Amino acid sequence: MAVVAMDVLGLHRCLQNASYITHTKHVMLRTLWHMQSQKSTAAQSAAQTSAPALRASSGNALSRALGENLKRIRQEKGLTQQNLAFAAEMDRTFVSLCERGGTNPSLFSLGTLCWCLNVTLADLFAGIAHTLPPSGAPGGRKRRSNQASHESRPPSAATLKRAETMKRKKLAIEEAAANKHRLKK
Repeated sequence: MAVVAMDVLGLHRCLQNASYITHTKHVMLRTLWHMQSQKSTAAQSAAQTSAPALRASSGNALSRALGENLKRIRQEKGLTQQNLAFAAEMDRTFVSLCERGGTNPSLFSLGTLCWCLNVTLADLFAGIAHTLPPSGAPGGRKRRSNQASHESRPPSAATLKRAETMKRKKLAIEEAAANKHRLKK
């Protein structure tokens, strides 16, 4: 029995239709059970880890205030998130994230949402007095987890070696140019 690229359900059907019971069938059934248990375990762990992470990353005060204004204006206009998202050609979950302060929407996205709500950007930002310090300032924090920091750290050995090599090459080029200039005189 040849099983190439087959999903779990297809493998199960194939094994059920086999008219013989062999060691191979037993091994394949055990593999099937293992695959199903891994899938369910992976799905459960993904659900457990992603949901709290989303709730924990509630954004900063500026994003939350902007989201509250967006939600208030949307509700005043009598629109649902789905209706607004459809009009703005965005995903409903993105509108939801914006309203919860869980994302930093681009100026283009905000402009599109404002156009669909028939308000200006000034209306959307009305009453927001929050500011954010740069990440390098006291009290500032990184905007994302992989953001480069301005903290100085000692250069690696490879960087020092590369710098020394570049310095030697530069000196050699300058020396060659000086010798060439002397020979012309």
